[in-house]
Amino acid sequence: MRRLRRGSTRTYERFNRAMAAWRLGRPLRRGEVVHHVNGDRQDHHPDNLAVVSSQRGHMLLHHYLWRQEAGVQHLFDLEETLELQGEYVLWPRRRG
Repeated sequence: MRRLRRGSTRTYERFNRAMAAWRLGRPLRRGEVVHHVNGDRQDHHPDNLAVVSSQRGHMLLHHYLWRQEAGVQHLFDLEETLELQGEYVLWPRRRG
């Protein structure tokens, strides 16, 4: 995993978190998790990074997607499901 050095504070931030923060135009909040939309953890392109409210929300997102791939018809869409659980996902906006 590539790391990005931030100034002389010697703190390191994961590159994908830095890219997601740049894309959102704000620092990520404590507990927010970066999700790779295409599943490739090495693809740090801003259009491939979504921000989920917490690790719990990230696992709910993956569970929803796994069940969808298995053919399960959901009663609610993903955003509604997460909202009902008190979570959120911020998808990347496509340019062009």
